[in-house]
Amino acid sequence: EAFPDGAAITGPMLATASVVAFLAGAATLLGQRRPERRVGTLASLQGGIMLAALAAAHGREDFAEASRTMMAMWGTHLALAYTGASILARFLPVAPGLAAPGATLFRRHPITALLGALPLLSLAGVPGTPGSLVWLDTARTLAATGHPGVLLALAVAWLAAFATAVQQVREGFGIPAHGQPPERPTPWVARGALWIAGLGLIAMGVAWLGRGGAG
Repeated sequence: EAFPDGAAITGPMLATASVVAFLAGAATLLGQRRPERRVGTLASLQGGIMLAALAAAHGREDFAEASRTMMAMWGTHLALAYTGASILARFLPVAPGLAAPGATLFRRHPITALLGALPLLSLAGVPGTPGSLVWLDTARTLAATGHPGVLLALAVAWLAAFATAVQQVREGFGIPAHGQPPERPTPWVARGALWIAGLGLIAMGVAWLGRGGAG
């Protein structure tokens, strides 16, 4: 309000920044093999979502309240999803390929591995996870406020994130292996953190759906 010229360029700058974040993240994500780098790039795409939501709501009072609600849910989701996904990445090998045996965590503690995979899938916006509601709500807001370029970049980033997350989980399970899994037990603290993150995201998804989504 005090600086109209600055306010006029804020929206385009936010939109441009979000497009760059989405396209750069998608381009680097598809070529990465290390689990921790995949998780880090998926988290950076969440920053693109934040910029896109701010760009869409900028100057649109009718979307301001919905944007604030979405951002509050986004912050809680990011804390749970990134914590769980970053812990999971410590127990995954560097892209061994689908013809290799599964990771020790997936072979010794399959239920924990499934819950631990939920944060990773949610970061990527895989349908059915709380993260998918964040991606979808941002896409709806971009479409309603007339940002087709940002919406297209978001779609490209989502496809790359979806493919990478599914690939990572498939590599974690690997192929059926005979014999006993390696004697490298996963620390109970890490397993507990994965359960907390996974169950927290499930509770968030149920609560969010009960409220009819973010918007």
